[in-house]
Amino acid sequence: MKKTVMSLFIASMVVSGSAMAATNDSSSTQLNFNGKVTSSLCQINTADTAGIDINLGEVQATALNANGTSKPQSFTVNLENCDSTVNSIKYQITSKNQGDTTYISPDAGDTSANNVGVYITTADVSGPTAINMGAEQTATVINDIGGGAAPNQKIELQAYMKKVGTTNVTAGNVNAVGFITVKAAAVAAPGQS
Repeated sequence: MKKTVMSLFIASMVVSGSAMAATNDSSSTQLNFNGKVTSSLCQINTADTAGIDINLGEVQATALNANGTSKPQSFTVNLENCDSTVNSIKYQITSKNQGDTTYISPDAGDTSANNVGVYITTADVSGPTAINMGAEQTATVINDIGGGAAPNQKIELQAYMKKVGTTNVTAGNVNAVGFITVKAAAVAAPGQS
């Protein structure tokens, strides 16, 4: 009797273990792959393609009303995978909010500062040069030891806040969005096509 009960117990454990294993469901998900094939001879660094945040800090409205500016904040647009034949890098900055061509227009809203713009300049050692929105600019190409373009290039820029127009600046948040488009080219030497 004990052997029969023990045999039944072992058989039931095997069957119930199989039943438990059969109820173990699987899990799945969709895999989304994204990329871009480009003909550009340089690409914006993948870490920068999601956007670059530039903190402009704080400045008093009275300082801007006295024709002052906020402290310029430096930022860099990094380029990668540049072809060694690149000898020209052009870029263009535009404002999400259309308006004046000398600055990026901040978003308007209940908590926004008024009569202020975000100005962009080059960060050249020889001194900053103002950048007009929509105007093509030229970046310096950095060459490697062999004389060709280095695979990684940089566009060094600065941004600051400044009063726009004749009406006084009012205090509030400044949230502005600009876009940069970069085009690299390999210009053929004279006599080559």
